[in-house]
Amino acid sequence: MPVLEKLGLVTSKVAQAERVISDDGAKVTVPVKRYELTRVGLQSYLNKDTMRGSLEHHKDLCAATLTLDQIVRWDESQSTADTREGTLFYTYHVTAVPWALSPDAQKVFPMVDKIIKGEGTLQLAQRMQLGKEGWIAVSGVQP
Repeated sequence: MPVLEKLGLVTSKVAQAERVISDDGAKVTVPVKRYELTRVGLQSYLNKDTMRGSLEHHKDLCAATLTLDQIVRWDESQSTADTREGTLFYTYHVTAVPWALSPDAQKVFPMVDKIIKGEGTLQLAQRMQLGKEGWIAVSGVQP
């Protein structure tokens, strides 16, 4: 969080919170740091719940947008009479938000840095399944 504050995505202030300190429920008031998104942070904030495979994600910061560069290959597997599934391997173009390009962000978000630096060369894989309305993603992006 201190790095997000340095990048201008959040601000902090000291607040008070109660903390249980014993099995009998005794509490003590302690100072805590409370963070809030800034205007810049809100521009990168995804206010939605998503599912990636079996993982549930609640709200997130978006550091970059990926678009298709080139399909490298397609491996169809697990196809039956009822379903068709496969994995799409592709390269991508990336549009990063300015804060994601800073050295501080690169240090604390090494995977974001890898994705940004891998534009046009790094291959990502996406599981796909044929549905009634065409091919849909069934799990998250995997480097």
